[in-house]
Amino acid sequence: MSSKQFFDGITEDIIEMAMSEIEKRAHDIASTIIDPETGAHAEVIVRRTSKNSAQVSTSGSAAFARELERRLGFDKGDVRRLGTDVPKVYLAHATEDKVSLARPLARFLLENGIDVWLDEWEIVHGDSLVQKMEEGLENHTHFVVLLTPTSILKPWVRAEIDVGFTNRIDGKAKFIGLRHGVEIGELTPFLRSLYCPEVNLNDEGGMRTLIEDIFSISRKPELGDAPSFVVSARDGLAKWSAEARAVAKFLVETSNTGRKHDPQTDVPKCAQATGLSEEDVRLGVLDLEGSGLVERRKAFGTSGFWPTIGLFVEFDPLFKLFDNRADARDVAQTAYGRASDGMVDTGELKSEFPEWNMRRFNSALNVLEEIRAIKASRHFGDGSAGLSYQGMRTSDSTLRYLRRTEADKTTS
Repeated sequence: MSSKQFFDGITEDIIEMAMSEIEKRAHDIASTIIDPETGAHAEVIVRRTSKNSAQVSTSGSAAFARELERRLGFDKGDVRRLGTDVPKVYLAHATEDKVSLARPLARFLLENGIDVWLDEWEIVHGDSLVQKMEEGLENHTHFVVLLTPTSILKPWVRAEIDVGFTNRIDGKAKFIGLRHGVEIGELTPFLRSLYCPEVNLNDEGGMRTLIEDIFSISRKPELGDAPSFVVSARDGLAKWSAEARAVAKFLVETSNTGRKHDPQTDVPKCAQATGLSEEDVRLGVLDLEGSGLVERRKAFGTSGFWPTIGLFVEFDPLFKLFDNRADARDVAQTAYGRASDGMVDTGELKSEFPEWNMRRFNSALNVLEEIRAIKASRHFGDGSAGLSYQGMRTSDSTLRYLRRTEADKTTS
């Protein structure tokens, strides 16, 4: 082993220890917070998005998310609310248009549930202008540029537009151009290829349309009421791109066990199975990977990828004929208090649910592990049993989970 390999190994171990401590701290702090809107504890999920980064999500209210951010020392918006992602707009504009147009538009978007990156709100004394703007351009879902007679001549605005186009091509963000006092023919060929409507802050209908477009709300009339189970699935899928939904559906339906790494596949196989192009599959994988639901093979020149347990927690209720969260509660209820030391053999526990196949049982185990209601125990060499993990330790965290879910059932 070379010295580089030795020190790389130590570095990886330190990073893993630090990430594990961050995950534990997030769950420990979350367990002490009562959601001010519901009066109950809220689920908190910490998913690894890379070797040294993670995404914290909660089923709680916006007030719960803000309090969790405060106690963790996070910035506002760092804790993602499950099912209620807030659009983040980067608003590019000329300084001369700030008072009359940019600032009023930014306030209007904020008042309508859309987070806005506006330079005067984000950059304070002592900040690096370039660094702060790069952060804003990196962390947004929508790039909005105000195209005015002044802004289209500004080199800096043109540079921002270049980044906005790049992020659009990479599938990172949507690009929206808004004209004010500029004709289509005055725009660059790239901008003329996009729908860039005229913006008028006093036009209630036009501003409503802008809000609908940012939230991706279709203006097409509804076909009619769908069955309740379809409505539930549609709500859960609305926050995902069509490419991510198709890739997730493929992974859910082809997994025999519902365990991490099952299935191991690649871009060409997924494209052939789903009917997507290979480019669309890569974009879908990118969306899922960014949320910690998919991992990719790191070897150069390969396109292999596989699901994490988070993908099954998130998508099984939408694509399978069982409710893994209701199942998880049944499993936890059966396991809690069974052993004096809290350790339960999941193989023996599976026998309590003879009507469930292994795929369904594992989905329930995945939920309990990801929300930290139990502590999973894995043993080297015994994965052939097909279980997500071979043992689980119940504790007061399990009791709290059961109490909370029972309260949720009562209030609903």
